[in-house]
Amino acid sequence: MSWSDPSTIVDMVRTLEERGLFDVVVIGDQLAIASKLGNSTDVYVKYGLDGLMFDPMPLAGAIMAATSKIGVVATLNTSLWPPQVLSRAMHTLKQLSQGRTGLNIVTGVTERAKDNFDLAIRGHDASYDFAEAYLTECRNIWRDFEAADHVAVPGVPAGPVIMQAGSSDRGKDFAAANASIVLTHQNTVQSMKAFYDDIKARVRKFGRNEDDCKVFFTTKPIVGLTDEDAEQERRLLASSPEISSEIGLARFSQRIGVDLSGADLDKPLEGDVPGQTRQSTTGRSLSMYQQYYGDDKTRRPPLREVALQEAMKETTGVQGSPETVASRMIELMTEVGGDGFAIRGGLSPRKVSTFVDKVIPELQRRNAVRSAYTGTTLRDHLAQF
Repeated sequence: MSWSDPSTIVDMVRTLEERGLFDVVVIGDQLAIASKLGNSTDVYVKYGLDGLMFDPMPLAGAIMAATSKIGVVATLNTSLWPPQVLSRAMHTLKQLSQGRTGLNIVTGVTERAKDNFDLAIRGHDASYDFAEAYLTECRNIWRDFEAADHVAVPGVPAGPVIMQAGSSDRGKDFAAANASIVLTHQNTVQSMKAFYDDIKARVRKFGRNEDDCKVFFTTKPIVGLTDEDAEQERRLLASSPEISSEIGLARFSQRIGVDLSGADLDKPLEGDVPGQTRQSTTGRSLSMYQQYYGDDKTRRPPLREVALQEAMKETTGVQGSPETVASRMIELMTEVGGDGFAIRGGLSPRKVSTFVDKVIPELQRRNAVRSAYTGTTLRDHLAQF
């Protein structure tokens, strides 16, 4: 979403609610401007990549004040917010929104975030251990709040809806034990299905009903009047100044925790580059690397191709006419068994309007999405499908 004008963001979310009937909008956050590529912030500042964004908490309040149905998830880091402070703030938002609040828990801390806020950097698994204890304390506080408010519902977890995007083994366990929403970036149908089945198995392992934990796959649809129009739009986007190998390398470097400024773009990123395929203190290296270079040894894309996908924020490719996009989204969910999609990256009023006015009616016509809200809370929305 645009970081320069909060009113634009609020207007887009209102459109997603009124014309798109979306479940939820997720407000991301970064505690520092990235600097992994070339050990410098230059590229990240030049293109406005990551870190240039509003504080999620007041923005969530502004969105909630302007809407009445759509859920709003704020991304917050457990290392920055003391649990007592976060619990109070999230409970306030939950009460003001009448149950539409969600919390996306982030556990990792980068070196620059550490310096910005004087935070501790924990090991990968230790970060999740800390988050488990942190969330337990928050839930105890939320239970006390709800008991005082006389709003506790038996069998429903206290507090806001929890979202998680961890993709390491420890991260997936944390999500399966605690989250109602799991977001994931996957590039193939095979990896989508493997991730979905893995999460659902872990949910059952922790004694939960698998329907209480929804898996949403990120995608960035390209919609045109026809399939040919959509392909032309993608080509124009790929050749625009907003998209470059430099942008893609900067994003991928940050995601896997390795400076790729000297890498050969025409070759796959191979082997055990030190630190690259091991879990880092940010918990991102291995799983992000495997998004492109996983178990499928026949699929070894050159780094230039990876950089283009990263620059365009492409994961599961969905493009074409509204009818084609709707069909492809339904086909993917049927094949994978997933619970839905999360539309990612680079939203603009035009793109939002195109999707909600062209694709959503097609999905509604095929009974794949709601035609009206039947509940008022985020938990209600998630339980509808």
